[in-house]
Amino acid sequence: MTGPGNGRGNYGRIPNPCRNYPRTIYPVKCKRCCILLPAIEFYSCPHKYNGLYTRCKRCMQIVAKDLKYCHPPAPRTLQDRTEEDSWCHKCHRKLPAHNFKSRRDSYHGLNYTCNDCLPVYERTVVDTRCTKCETTKPASSFHTDIRSKTGIFKVCKACVKVKNSLWWKNKKALEEPKPAKERKARKKRGPCERTVVDTRCTNCEKTLPASDFCTNTASKTGINNICKACAKETNSQYGPYLYPPKPVKERKARENHGPYERTVIDTRRTKCEKTLPASDFSTSTASKTGIGTRCKACRNVEWQTYSRKKYGEKAPKQVGPYERTLEYTRCRTCEKTLPPSEFTTCVALKSGILGHCKTCHNKRHRESNQPK
Repeated sequence: MTGPGNGRGNYGRIPNPCRNYPRTIYPVKCKRCCILLPAIEFYSCPHKYNGLYTRCKRCMQIVAKDLKYCHPPAPRTLQDRTEEDSWCHKCHRKLPAHNFKSRRDSYHGLNYTCNDCLPVYERTVVDTRCTKCETTKPASSFHTDIRSKTGIFKVCKACVKVKNSLWWKNKKALEEPKPAKERKARKKRGPCERTVVDTRCTNCEKTLPASDFCTNTASKTGINNICKACAKETNSQYGPYLYPPKPVKERKARENHGPYERTVIDTRRTKCEKTLPASDFSTSTASKTGIGTRCKACRNVEWQTYSRKKYGEKAPKQVGPYERTLEYTRCRTCEKTLPPSEFTTCVALKSGILGHCKTCHNKRHRESNQPK
């Protein structure tokens, strides 16, 4: 006689004694490696009397890896995505293909459930524990997982990054290096000379003489395929894109510091540390005092040392100084005959003056200092 229950008589009311065993906190000995380890090193198993598996986590991973290499999974037949309507296995509706996600291991290349029936979870936790490193971290340290009830992955981002890097290293180590392709020797054909008189342009399709084509020594005919007019037109169109102009540096406007006149009689400079009259210094219109920073003797010594370093024994001989020897001369710019007082002194020239008058010289100097 059977009583009420699940069809097994009175035994149906008896709870199954092989379920829901509590997890022990005492150390357990692994049956594979025979090492006494703490309970944290074992996976939970509610069917065992102590709530733990008989093998530790490390041994179970080794066994699983061996089984994976011994019994590799059968190759799946991948199907392309179909564009026909499909039935959803959850809501039992026939919907178009764009309402399903792709799944290449299915018979029609689509997922079995539509997008509306897929569970979508949001982040519902603030802090959670990573199952890999077993540390409590904020939810921002985990990737999003819409299939999980908490809305995040069980493993943190740092552990996922380490795992992916190790996987790539192992993959590259197992891959065999590809053999290098043998490069064929290129045939030398050139330089070729012009061998045709009239030819046809491939761009404008006109028959023109060979003089209207540019030379091309790599071609068998010795000329280019397009005429000069077509080449000029294409270069004007695509030239700025292929060869953009170099940016021109903006030249800063130079401040006008002169011309200054001689305003001192005696001065002292840092080179020879002597107090000398102003006549022993060269004129400098850029200086506020109207004279240079070093005396003429120091400048001659500097010039001789510089020329020895640059030219060695073949140093050019110092020319001059020359004095003004002409009464009237002609300016090269304005072509006017003027007295020597209207010209700037130059002791390096035999005439003792420059070829341009002072007004033309100052005008050219201002134009060169203006920004472009």
